[in-house]
Amino acid sequence: MDHELRRANAVFSETVNIVVESEWNDEAKNSVQMCPALLLASQKAIPNAVKYIYSRLAAYASHIDEGMPDIILSLISTGNSFDLQCRQRVEKGLSRLVAECNVWLVTSGEACDPLARITSDLLRNILPARESEVETLVFAINSVNAIANDVNVCTRMADVRYNTLCMLWMNAEASPADLALFRAIAAIRLSIPPPSLLIGVPDGSASTAASSQTVLLPPPSIEQHPISVAFFCGGDLSSLLELRTYIQSGVPVLVLQDSSELCAILSSSWLLYRSSAFEHDKWIEWLDAELSSVAQSGHLVSADVIEDAKENIAVSMAAASGDATLLAFVSTDQLEALCERVLHLCMQSALDAIDVRRVLQLSVRLGEPSIVRSLDIAHLCTKQDAAQLYEDALLSDGRIAVLAALLDQSVPLIITLDLLKKMLNTCSDQYFFNNVIVCQCLGRRCAPSDIDIHIIKDLNKLLRWLSGGVNDLLPPHYFETPTPDEACSFDILAVWAVLLNRSELVKCLCAYSQNTLPLALVLARVCRALAEQSRSWFFYENGFRNLSRWLSDHCVSVLENAHVESPQKTYRSLCVPLESFNGLTLTELAMQSNNKQFVAHRCCQRWIHRLLYSNLQVTSSRGVPFVPEWLKIVLSSLLLVPIWCWMRLRVPERASRELNRVVSPTVALLQNGRGHSKTRAHSTYSVVSTRSSPRDEGLVLLRDERTTGESSATPQSGVVSVSPPHPQQETVQLEDTPDTTTMLPRKKKHSPCKQSSVSIAMFYSTPIVKFWLSLVFRLAHLLIFAYSIMLPGCGSLTLDTLIWVWTFIILLESIWVFSNRLLRSPLRQV
Repeated sequence: MDHELRRANAVFSETVNIVVESEWNDEAKNSVQMCPALLLASQKAIPNAVKYIYSRLAAYASHIDEGMPDIILSLISTGNSFDLQCRQRVEKGLSRLVAECNVWLVTSGEACDPLARITSDLLRNILPARESEVETLVFAINSVNAIANDVNVCTRMADVRYNTLCMLWMNAEASPADLALFRAIAAIRLSIPPPSLLIGVPDGSASTAASSQTVLLPPPSIEQHPISVAFFCGGDLSSLLELRTYIQSGVPVLVLQDSSELCAILSSSWLLYRSSAFEHDKWIEWLDAELSSVAQSGHLVSADVIEDAKENIAVSMAAASGDATLLAFVSTDQLEALCERVLHLCMQSALDAIDVRRVLQLSVRLGEPSIVRSLDIAHLCTKQDAAQLYEDALLSDGRIAVLAALLDQSVPLIITLDLLKKMLNTCSDQYFFNNVIVCQCLGRRCAPSDIDIHIIKDLNKLLRWLSGGVNDLLPPHYFETPTPDEACSFDILAVWAVLLNRSELVKCLCAYSQNTLPLALVLARVCRALAEQSRSWFFYENGFRNLSRWLSDHCVSVLENAHVESPQKTYRSLCVPLESFNGLTLTELAMQSNNKQFVAHRCCQRWIHRLLYSNLQVTSSRGVPFVPEWLKIVLSSLLLVPIWCWMRLRVPERASRELNRVVSPTVALLQNGRGHSKTRAHSTYSVVSTRSSPRDEGLVLLRDERTTGESSATPQSGVVSVSPPHPQQETVQLEDTPDTTTMLPRKKKHSPCKQSSVSIAMFYSTPIVKFWLSLVFRLAHLLIFAYSIMLPGCGSLTLDTLIWVWTFIILLESIWVFSNRLLRSPLRQV
């Protein structure tokens, strides 16, 4: 008894000869090919064969789950034939699966099977030219009749030269129905790998003492299981048993509804079965007539075969209409979106969150963003799962759409050095990084074998030089901190993508970055510098110049759209110092990166004008000859009296509305019956509300000066009180004022006209006045120096001493200005 059981479970690994039916353009009519095969004594040996396959994969894997498939696709097309157009569309739909993910294809392997022929042609075209690390394996499941013992009698097979493993049933007298059932069971068991703890354990090795011990299996969320799907194009009634087996086992099936009469019957039956006016008896009568016509068009079949076919269809319809929909139909015109249809079918048949995550991971690897957009990633995945999704999306430029879908949901990510290394290893063009970045720019002799913290520090120094002095574009402390800042993760990825010469990834990450404008400005400068460094490679130089122009245009486009939507908010954003970019404002960063297109924008020009004039405004002359503005400033600085005639303070934009300010009805309602509270109404547009007391304004200004330290040196000091030109909506926070709190008396409001006079100290501290005074005195210095040279004996000693002291003062001023510039800009930009 034990001997018979062991014999029934026996699996033999052999290399067999297969007779391959050649195509019409081959010289030989038939050829014999050698193919690895597993010979199974019976259906009971299928689990042992599956265990053998996964054990061999685990034995030669360099890391966990290497070689595991993402999806197992069973191809069923027994008794069918495709025209040329349908064959090309099926091949195009399957080629995306083979090219983008690890896939196992299960076919009959017979030459008369159209899907088996398509699979062999697909591997012959894709595998020799494929550079990615994805793996493809084809299982040709048939009987031992496929072995070329007798060339005239054996079953003709499709090409088995490329990644094909035969699983042959050692039953030469098996009927087509039994062989279809054997193929379906084997494909289903392939999708259920044995637990990792049991892989490699030989059968019967467990002793009697160890048999009482409980084997601790890992949870299913840790074990990686492939997704199993069947693609049905059968034209023979025996293929219905295979369809029934898949559906009853919970495997979703996609039917090509217009590929055969049998598929059309299944499509019509599915519509009738799910309709509200479904009548079972009439449907059976209709089904009997349709199946009889299908049987008459082929070879003669008995009534029992038709009855079995009706039963298989009825059971399949009932099983597919359960809690999870296991049946879907697609037409030939929709085969271009085969991957998307397969993913949606898998999503419909998912039973729990683990299945949904597997489908989600497969959709990322296939580059289909529709599944990602339809799910809430934050509630479905953990941070580890989200990191895996990001890793799969970042490794290929064909998955940019999926990456954008992930970024739309603001899924956080922490970058590791291992992720940067994987991006480098999977990059299609490693030549640029290894030769231009590492060898030429860093001066190393060979490409790095690993990405460690030392090369990160060297690259960070290189980026500081390429960007014109911006620090920490690739910060080493990010990778040394246990809990790094997630906000700058995508900025680091964008910088790394520039070093890898992946322009499409750079564009996507810049568009979704929280620091879109400053990051794009800096990267545009880096790309221009890399274009200079790669002049010896024209294709690299041209690509980086195009990327630099795109980033500059992107900055201007974003600034223009923001300015059109809200000019005041956009201007205030130009006044905020950016801590991650050396404390520079956007306009200063654009000037440091020499981005003329951004600086020429009207919003930046307004910032520059406010920087030069601060709160000073030069009035126009009436009734007198035209006096240029620069001459008014020079005369006012030399004579002092014209200051009160030509110089005025710029009127704040909110001052014109201060007199006609009307209390919002909502604020009046909420403040009804309440005394004055320390918590005032806040504007939604400004930090300082228009209803603030002078005491509150002083506190806010003091806090701003302490935090920024540059309020008096930038246009921000003149913008704090700026408010939008349209009426503001206000909200109020209810807070009862304690009885012990005494309110400070309000000062009297001054009219804007009384505050328009300019003080002498404020006038001389304005940058534009300093500029013209400096220019006038420099011209005067040159004229006096030229006059002293023209005098006999080069002038008097007193005049020469004055000129030398004057020159020394100018030199000290230039040194002071130069040292201040070095604090904010590198030496080569001063």
